[in-house]
Formats: sequence, structure tokens, C-alpha cells
Amino acid sequence: LVPALSTGICSMQLLFCCALAWTLRLNEGYVIAGRLSKARSHASSLEERVANMTLDEATRIFAEKVSAPAEVKESVQQQLSLIKETQQRGQSGFLRKEGSSEGQPSEGRDTDKAVAQLNRLLEGTWSKMDLSDVQCFEVQKRLRDAMESISNAAAETKSQSAESVGKISAAEAQRDAAHKQVERLGKSLRETEESCNMDKQVLEKQRNLAQNDVLRMRKAVEIAECKNETNPASVLIQCPHASRQQSLMAVGRFTFGNEALGAALAEIRSLEVRAAIQESLSEVFAESSPAGSTMLIDAGRRLQAVRRSRRLEPDAICEATCASNITDWREKCSRESGMCSGCDECEPFLTQGANPEGEVETSGTPDNSKCAMRSNPNCGQVEDRFLQILSGVEDTVNMLSMKLTENVQKCKDRRANLQQQHETQTKQMQESISMLASASERWQEACQQMAQQEQQLAGQQKALLDSRQECAATRGDFLNEICGLSKIRNELVAMNNDSSVTQDCGVSEWTELECSVSCGGGTARRTREVTMMPSIKPKGAGCPPLEMETRCNTQECPIDCEVEEWQGWSDCTADCGGGVMFRDRTIKQEPLHGGEQCGESREVKSCNTAACDAPCELSDWGPWSQCSKMCGGGSERRLRTVKEPARGAGTCAEPYSPERQGYRPCNLDPCVTQANQTLECRSKLDLILLLDGSGSVGMEGWEAMKSAAKMMLGAFPGGHNATKVGVLLYSGPRTEKAYMKCAHSDGSENVDMEQDCNMRWLSHLTEDVQSVQSTISSAEWPKGGTMTSAALMTAEAELIHGREDAPTTVVVVTDNRPLSPLRTSAAAKKLKEKARLMWVLVTRSAPTDKVNQWASRPVRENIIKVDDFESLAKPRTINTLVADLCPKVA
Repeated sequence: LVPALSTGICSMQLLFCCALAWTLRLNEGYVIAGRLSKARSHASSLEERVANMTLDEATRIFAEKVSAPAEVKESVQQQLSLIKETQQRGQSGFLRKEGSSEGQPSEGRDTDKAVAQLNRLLEGTWSKMDLSDVQCFEVQKRLRDAMESISNAAAETKSQSAESVGKISAAEAQRDAAHKQVERLGKSLRETEESCNMDKQVLEKQRNLAQNDVLRMRKAVEIAECKNETNPASVLIQCPHASRQQSLMAVGRFTFGNEALGAALAEIRSLEVRAAIQESLSEVFAESSPAGSTMLIDAGRRLQAVRRSRRLEPDAICEATCASNITDWREKCSRESGMCSGCDECEPFLTQGANPEGEVETSGTPDNSKCAMRSNPNCGQVEDRFLQILSGVEDTVNMLSMKLTENVQKCKDRRANLQQQHETQTKQMQESISMLASASERWQEACQQMAQQEQQLAGQQKALLDSRQECAATRGDFLNEICGLSKIRNELVAMNNDSSVTQDCGVSEWTELECSVSCGGGTARRTREVTMMPSIKPKGAGCPPLEMETRCNTQECPIDCEVEEWQGWSDCTADCGGGVMFRDRTIKQEPLHGGEQCGESREVKSCNTAACDAPCELSDWGPWSQCSKMCGGGSERRLRTVKEPARGAGTCAEPYSPERQGYRPCNLDPCVTQANQTLECRSKLDLILLLDGSGSVGMEGWEAMKSAAKMMLGAFPGGHNATKVGVLLYSGPRTEKAYMKCAHSDGSENVDMEQDCNMRWLSHLTEDVQSVQSTISSAEWPKGGTMTSAALMTAEAELIHGREDAPTTVVVVTDNRPLSPLRTSAAAKKLKEKARLMWVLVTRSAPTDKVNQWASRPVRENIIKVDDFESLAKPRTINTLVADLCPKVA
């Protein structure tokens, strides 16, 4: 039993010391040996290993592995030799037989000395193993921290890669969208260029045609002047239009017996002008007396008679009768036998009979194919009509010029708008390409960085595994030393016949206190407690150090990104249609060691997303004004102003449109007056009256106009706090020369508005209404044309004499359309900026549609329509005018 007992005691001691060392836990609860599979295998078989360990194996370990001074090794070796000699003599269990002295050491103190030396070796080995464990822990902690840092960096890199992929997709989408817009805008630019060039060519062609007709019409007006000794318009011929085309534009329907005048009219090419000539000649023809002296029997006799009496040449007849769309009438109208042939418009002249009324019949045609002649038509009327046509053609030229200028400007604006959009989209496409390249570069960098990080992580993992294997092997060696030393020591104790159990010092696991720093390398104290004191006899190994200072948190401290303040926002890349603006910030410090990332160094936001072509934005409706009239149905007005102007090709409602001016009726009760009495104005205002004295008024109309003017002025008592009145009598020039001076004066020559243009002030603004009435009574009818535009401009010049505290109203009384509607429209628009403009239209031929645009708003209170001049002079008409004109009446 003794050998078995001693072996069991040794085994228990070895198992305890080895298990204690094997189960030590290090910082953060990590047990190095326990996490090594090979070490766990050793732990599970430790008891068996100790039990099976032989003295020879222990001796070998001591000799080869244990590092000790030579004298210590020599002393232990001597004791080991004694043990082996004893074993060789056959004694068992290292216990000598009772009563025998063989095999006993010469001195017991040598054995005690060897035991003490072995305990010191055990304590040193324990200390070395503790130090090795700490070193292994620190190394592996650094490796794990590095792996964690690499993993965090890899996660951040992966996030950056995913972000770059998203930016790549966004940049590609933006690039493709911008590319489509660039192609669309490029196509629109080409189409706009083609359309503008085509429109310009058409308008220039039309303007050139109208300009040529202006020259021809001026020639016709000059020829048709009544002051000429021989009246060129003394014979007017009408022939039914027998053309299969039934063109209403052919001059052959109405022409003059004068060769030069007929030729001048025949040269006119504009269909509209030819139609206007025919309409005017038709009116003149209807008011002229039939010619009774000229009767033509057949075509030849008719043409010769016409030539003799009207001095017409075949060229003039053909020229006067061929359609305007025939470019070379000489090829169509042959002069063979003095007749026109091959031209449908000449057929009315190929007649074969005449009746006593002077109407020439055409053989083989119905009765409506007759030519009629009128002698001595109204020369002044012809003059007025031709001047009106001339002014109309000039209006056409001016309108075409304005339209051409407007179209050129619109095309320029449209082109500039499209070019700007094209440049913006091109810039955005280039920016998106740049963003795509940048994002692709960052993605590639992220991919390369991820590959490097993967390699770094694999290297750290391998280093950690190698460290674990190396530390496990080192720890195993230390444990082997401990077990070998313990076995030898226990054998020496047993050899001295000491049956006591040798107890080495037992300690608890390490408790690690908090590290002094969180990063950058600090220190932490480790402490442990004695759980079992070492035995005194036989003396066990002493206690290892109960405190230790280790390095901790040796990883580099994270350095957060540092950035400058955001710079200001850039200008928007587009004025409209959607652009971007951005701002940048500079990175002062890149993040290191897992520091906080920088985030975006550029912020981008959308701007100017409104469409390039957008209508204006109007304000809300303003308050309603006071009623414009005391009775008879007035109106209250409210306005909307422009908050945001239109952009590009966007439109905006005109100031007087229903979208910007609203009206509602008020004071609907009729104005009450006694029979044949007129209302009286009680408001302070300046009134300028423009009386149309053109030839179309007629003598009876002129007298009625004067009576109406005097009656109207009687409703406006003059005075400083009442009314100031002024009256302008206007008509127009009578000759082509005077017309050119009045309509086209460039300031190089003096224009007498009264003598040249028939603009005569019967009275400038005055408070003496009665004297103005007397002046109107004695005024003579000036006749002439209707140059309303000059009258409006003359009235505008008179406004300087008005009162600042009194509103001004200009009232135009007319019966006919003006010579130049275009100039009249421009003059009316300018005048309305300074004064109220009212119109009294007499007869149904007055240009109501035009006046609706020329009058102030609301139109129903600024236009009075009268059927004839007789009705103009009635109190009812005057009361309507006074009620509309004057806010306060009695």
C-alpha cells in the first residue's frame, strides 16, 4: 500500500498544481489555455499524464527543460542518483526497510536542501508562466483589437462602396436624362432656326410687296388729286367680272378712263389692297351720275371709242383688267387688233352691243355681263378714299415690320432660351459624367481597399492563431516543467520516509482593474488572492506574486475627421428648368484608427425648378373701387397686379384683360331728368373734345355735330372748381404731299398742323365754356380725310395745360374709320396712360371693333354708339354721355 499511497499523493499534488495553472483566467475573462483545443486536450488527460509520468521522464525534463544554476542542478542530480540507486537495489516506493540503513542519504539536510531548491524552481516556473500568459494576452489582445479595427474599417469601406454604387446609378440616370434633354433641345434649336428663317422670309416678302404697293398707291393718289387741271378720275368704268375664277380682286371690275391712273392701279399686287380699291370705287360709282353720251356697238368700236374719248391705250386696258396673280400680263393680254385676248379678266371689254343708258352688253352672255360708265365722280371722295387706302397699306407695311421685328425678337429670345437650356443640360450632363467618374473612382478605391483589408485581416487572423499555438506550446512546456519538478520533489520527500502531503500555495484567478487610459497604451493592475497556504513540512512551493501591472489598451486612439465650415452656396447651374447648387467644405484631418468619418464634403440641392417657359403669377384681387357713376348703371373695379413676371415663352394677361381687371355693376337706377333737359356735371375735371370734320360727315352731319357739341358743353359748367374744356376740330390732309408731311415727318421740315394736316384748335383748355360754344357755332366744315391718330397726339400735347388735381377725359366724336388704324391704336394707347379716352361713334360704318381696343375700360362706359347725326344732337344721347363721363351729376 505504501508505494501506491505515495504515488496517489504525488498524482493529486501534480493534478492540483497543473489544473490550477491551466484554469487561470486572464483579463476580460479570457482563458488562454481553455480556448486552445490542444491545451484542453492536455487538461482532460492531465491526471492520467501525471500518473503515468516516470522518474526518468521527470529527470529528462529537469535536465533538458529546467533552467537552473549548475550547483542546483548538481545537487538535484545527486539526489536523483540516490533515488535511482535505491530503485536498482530493488527497494520499492523509495522507503527503506525498517531497521536497515542501506539506501538512506548520508545527510538528511542534503535532501531538504534539494527540496527547497526544487520549490524555488517551481516558484520561478510559475512566475515565468504567469509572465508568459500576460505577454500572450497582450499580444493576442493587440491582434484582436487590430482585427476589430480592420473589420470596422472594412464595414465602413463596404458602406462607402455601396454609397458609391448608389451614386454611380444616380449619376448614370442623371447623365442619361441630361443627354436626352440635350438631344431634344438640339432638335428644337434646329427646328426653331428653320421655322424662324421661313417666317422671316415670308414676312419680308409680304412687306416688300406691301412697300411696292405703297409706292404705286402714292403715285395713284398723286395722279388723282383734284387740283389737277384735267380730273383723271372724271370717268369711272364698271364691268361685271366674267372670269371663270370669279375673283373679287381684279381691277377690271372698276377702273378709270385715265390711262396713267388705270396703269398705276393695275400695278398694285396685293389682293387686299385691290379689294379695298374695288370697295371704295364701288361706293364712289354708286354716288356718281351715269354717262349717257358714249355707246359702244361692238368690241372694236367700243375700244376705239374709249381710246378716243378716254385716251385709253390697249396696254392700259389690259393692265387694268388682268388679275394680280398674273406676273406678266403682256403675255396674257395681246394687243392684236387692239383687243385683249387670252385673259379672262379682259373678257368684259370684248363686248358687241350697247344700250342707250351707256351700259355695254356682251354678246352671248347673260344680261348681267354689262359694262357701265360714270362721268364726273366725286373727286374729293376719291381723294379721301385713296388716302385712306394708302394709309392702310402703310399700316400693313408697319404692321409687317413690327411683326417681323417681333418675330425676330421672339426667335432671338426663343433661341437664347433654348441655347441656355441646352448649355445648362450640357453642363449637367458633363457634371453627371464627372460625378460618375468620381463615384466610379471611389468605388474602385473602395474595392481595392476592401481587398487590402481582407488580406490584412487574414494576416492578423493567422498571427493570432500562430500566437495561440505558440502560447499553448509554451504553457505546455511550463506545465511539464512544473509537473516534472513536482514529481522529483515529491520523490525526494518520500525517500525521507515522510508520508505527509506536500501542499503548494494556491491562488485565485486574476482580477484586472480598469485600464488607466482608453487607448494609446496604458496600465492596469492585476490582483489575486491566496486560496491555499503552502505546507510547512514538508515545505511546499511558495505563493506567486499577488499583484501585477500589465499594459492595456495599446491600440492607437481613434482620430475623428475634422472639417472646415461650409462655404457659401454656389450659383444655380440653371436659371430655370431645374438646376443644382452646391457648397463644399475642406477636410482638415482625415479620420484614423476608426475615428468618426467625415461625411459628405459637398452638399447639393435643387434650385430654379420652375419651368423655363412659365406664365406670370398674379396677385390676389384688390378691393373694389367706388362706383364710377351716380346713376344709369356704373361699375366698381378691382385689380390684380403681377407678382412674378412671365418667363421664357410664358404669357401674361394684358392689364385690361378680365384676368387682371374685374368689374361689377352698381347704381343701376336710371338718371332722372325733365323732358328735353340735360344732366349737369358736378365734378371737377378737364374735358377735351375731338370733333371729326372729315368729308364723310356731310353738311347735315356737320351741323348736327356742332349742335351736339354745344349741347354737351352746356352740361359742364366752367370754373376753377368745375370744368375746363378744350375743342379740337380735325380732319386730314387733302394731297399726297401734305399726307407725307403729316404722316411721315422726321422733324427736318416744319409741319403746320392746321394748314397741312387740318388740325385746328377751336379752343385750348379754358374755363369759359360759353365762348367755346360760340366758337363751335361759327366753325366751318374742313372736309378732308380722317387723321384720328394726329388728333389724339395733338390732344396728348394739350394735357400739359391741364390741372394736376383734376382728371382729364378726351372724347372723340367720329363717323368713319381713321386713315391709319395702326397709328391710331398706338396714339390711343399712349394717351390712355395719361387720360381717360371715350368714343362717340356716329353711323354704323364707324369701326366699332377697333374702338373697343382703343377706348378706356370698361368699354361699355367709354363707347357710345349713335345711329345717325340726328340722334347725336338729342338730349337723351347727351345725357348718356354726361352720365358716363361725369362721376357726379345733377
